[in-house]
Amino acid sequence: MNKNDIMRHAVKGLVNSGRLEFILGGWCMNDEATTHYNAIIDQHALGFEFLRQNFGECGRPRVAWQIDPFGHSREQASLFAQMGFDGLFFGRADYEDIDQRKKTKTMEMMWKGSPKNLGSKADLFSGSYLMGTVHHQVSVLISTDDDRLHDYNVQQKITQFIRYAQLQQVNGSKVNVFYSTPSCYLQSLNNASKTWTTKQDDFFPYAHRPHSFWTGYFTSRPTLKCYVRQTNNFLQVCKQLDGLAELKDTDNSTFHLNILREALGVAQHHDAVSGTEKQAVAYDYAERLANGVMECQVNITAMHNFH
Repeated sequence: MNKNDIMRHAVKGLVNSGRLEFILGGWCMNDEATTHYNAIIDQHALGFEFLRQNFGECGRPRVAWQIDPFGHSREQASLFAQMGFDGLFFGRADYEDIDQRKKTKTMEMMWKGSPKNLGSKADLFSGSYLMGTVHHQVSVLISTDDDRLHDYNVQQKITQFIRYAQLQQVNGSKVNVFYSTPSCYLQSLNNASKTWTTKQDDFFPYAHRPHSFWTGYFTSRPTLKCYVRQTNNFLQVCKQLDGLAELKDTDNSTFHLNILREALGVAQHHDAVSGTEKQAVAYDYAERLANGVMECQVNITAMHNFH
């Protein structure tokens, strides 16, 4: 057994014991304004299947995590609810909305999604995640523990927490520290039997300060947006033809199809189809999509010959 196998075994053990939890689980953290609903579903299905194959049922994500997209859609919340998520934590919302929610202590809410005919099936518990912490009444410490990220803050958070704990101990309080997960946190909120405020509309448009609305990306890089949408349509055709032709894996049909699935999955990223990336990155997305289309064309040719 090599080091990679040992690491995989250790990670699976942590997942199976509930000590390590996957959140969101999609192929990317998708944009919520310029994406098509079936592309959102496809990219999450791709990520979910990867986790299922590698970790089984214990690897299933139960909490959605959308901390970086530039505003949030109630349709996205509705899709998450229908996917079976227990809750959603998101990041960017209008600064005035956030300020008001801080004052009224309503940073967490029940988001009533659409369409209405689904009723409570489209409702999702949601909370805003800001500046390294969640604003709530339960003492929970959240840190970014990937030292490759610019906002890596484990040491900072540990130092802050120790100082806070020491200060509380001066007054004779007791501090109970334990490892937890987003799912455990949601469970604790559910056990609290609180009544939550509700929201029925979007968190659009996003503004981080006065006169600074993030709306340009709704239409930026229109050629890439068009290409992503056209390629998504092509993928739907390929999937349907693949199912009708009943091609066997010996024809590598799944491999060819997954090339386009993965390219489109990445293209739903909030810095991809949104058009907020640099030009060189936009070229790379387009190249990946073009390669995926060519791979799917191989399948279409095989389907034609099959019949």
